[in-house]
Amino acid sequence: MLYLGLDVGTTAVKALICDAAGHICGTGSAGYPLHSDGVRSEQDARDWYTASARAVRQALTQVDASEVCAMSLSTQGGTTVPLDASGEPLRYALTWMDARAAEEAAYVQEAYGADAFYHTTGWDAAAFGDPCKLRWLQKHEPEVCRAARYWATTPAYMNLKLTGNCAVDPTNAAMRLLYDFRAGTWDARLLEYAGVTDTQLPTLLPSGAYVGTLTREAADAFGLTGRVRVYNGTHDQYCASLGCGSREAGDVLLSAGTTWVLMAVTERPMYTASRVGVGRHALPGLYGAIASLVGSGTSMEWLSQLTGLTPQELDVGAAQRRSEPGLFFYPFLAGESFTHRGEGLLGGIEGLTLRHDRYDLARALMECVAFEVKLGLREFDAKRLVMVGGAARSEVWSGIVADVTGLTVRKGSGDICALGAAMIAAAGEGGYCLRRAAEEMTGEGEVILPQGSYAEKYERYRLRLANLSGTLQLP
Repeated sequence: MLYLGLDVGTTAVKALICDAAGHICGTGSAGYPLHSDGVRSEQDARDWYTASARAVRQALTQVDASEVCAMSLSTQGGTTVPLDASGEPLRYALTWMDARAAEEAAYVQEAYGADAFYHTTGWDAAAFGDPCKLRWLQKHEPEVCRAARYWATTPAYMNLKLTGNCAVDPTNAAMRLLYDFRAGTWDARLLEYAGVTDTQLPTLLPSGAYVGTLTREAADAFGLTGRVRVYNGTHDQYCASLGCGSREAGDVLLSAGTTWVLMAVTERPMYTASRVGVGRHALPGLYGAIASLVGSGTSMEWLSQLTGLTPQELDVGAAQRRSEPGLFFYPFLAGESFTHRGEGLLGGIEGLTLRHDRYDLARALMECVAFEVKLGLREFDAKRLVMVGGAARSEVWSGIVADVTGLTVRKGSGDICALGAAMIAAAGEGGYCLRRAAEEMTGEGEVILPQGSYAEKYERYRLRLANLSGTLQLP
């Protein structure tokens, strides 16, 4: 038997087919556009489905389609689309990056109470949340709100198209900011702020629950048999946690892409002064805590464009440079991280001299991003660190992260979000628990041991930020 995991992300779908041991048998991918002007961020929900079909058909060229017996989803969170009574989108989906409802977010936060909102939903009120986005839509597009029969998220829409059942799991429900994750129900006050009823929202099903069997239309579109069963997936960070083997309290997943994201596994809800995002993990009895180091990967992309070198070329050059004690590259070009909440930090370079070159800058940036990881890990009581994403492929950058944090870094590889979804499908189909599926289907990965220490430079970095909050400027 084979299992299909689909990772429906912000700009692309990745499909992965594996066996019960986690061996990858087939992969595929397909992209779709994101319509954004820096504040508005939308996409056509129908693209999620059509791109998924293309990605799955590509993966099926490498296996016998009749052997695929079950599937599940890993999805972007916080993206909302209004549907009519037949399940068709009434407009483009508002993605988790849409920032037009900032004014509404401020209102909801004050009306509900900031602390109460955080302890109920696990998040601060923000523009991506449905109490805020839907209030914005009521003001600017009331005809859409009147016509909406359902308000779906990415997984709910996909489950509806695949099986006819509009269902969502707790991790994705939490990302809507309408959900009391402690009680496991939609929150009546937040529904009132959003102007919706629970009958307009997807059915709440546990992660891993059976959603339904593929409809004939979906089976034909995807090239699968009509016997394939669909199991309820999770938000992509929780699937990534499963897929990389980060599944015990004290494990922290570091997703090192355009934005670096820390995802900790905890035994109880971890509320913090920096307001990390809290929710129930897909693994029973555990919780997740999510926080973003905004601008980490973006800053390296900016340096790449500025210097005309690829990130890979900068990586090779940085590996040949030693750490410069007085050179700091503050990685806040796209805004401040959760580690500096409300400090107004901007990007900046300090200590630059004529003897420094672009590779020194690249290494300094790597170091300062790693310092931000260390600052963030103070919130999480980390015991083990798994690093995935583009930067995990860099020997120098992953080595710097190990040296700075003092933790052994295990590197994950491949489409871990899609693999996590495939694990959920395997657990549902095999009748054994998700933890066992995750244990049996996860590879070991390369291990990076700390080789040195950045204690002195890290302390100088921390003290400089305390003195320079709100004053940093790019030269």
